[in-house]
Amino acid sequence: MKKRIKQIIMILLIAIMPFMLYARPYYDSGSQIFTINAGATIPMSATWFDGRGTEYWFSGTHQSVGAYASLSYEVFMNSYFAIGGQLGFMFDYSNAGKIFTNVPVLLKASVFPLQGKWELPISIGVGGAYMSYQEGGKFTFMATFEIGLRYYITDEWGVGVHTGIQVLPEFYIKDINSGMFTYLPVTLSAAYRH
Repeated sequence: MKKRIKQIIMILLIAIMPFMLYARPYYDSGSQIFTINAGATIPMSATWFDGRGTEYWFSGTHQSVGAYASLSYEVFMNSYFAIGGQLGFMFDYSNAGKIFTNVPVLLKASVFPLQGKWELPISIGVGGAYMSYQEGGKFTFMATFEIGLRYYITDEWGVGVHTGIQVLPEFYIKDINSGMFTYLPVTLSAAYRH
């Protein structure tokens, strides 16, 4: 799995390299972007650490396709690199008809190798998420990788699509239900830059 992710990242970097070489920087240090994302999230895998192995979405993570929305705010440190935060909300249903919710709060770092009228943001995020299922809830670690493509209709307002991967490990000291869950969000975005 790690080898496959590295291969995908290398292919993406090679594909965008020509754009990076000829792109003129649009942003300055201190520029800001506010983004609203909304769309679907697909439960990709559930890995159990008690020996049950990994279940994949098409063979049984026991969750449905759900909904995901987030707000993010980023400030540029230089022409290509921005840091900020993201607050989101995700929900889906289990096969038993119970709702699973997730509220991620993340620190986010992004690079913008292509910018201007068309923009290619590539982001990683780390932080925590409050997960709730049935009567119980817990706060756990969360990490994300995201890539998007945006088109700016005006100088300030843009629309785009984003996808990536969300990783949520869930650890218990004495419980056998420790595991790691991955989700694939596919969202539309509206962005305002200043």
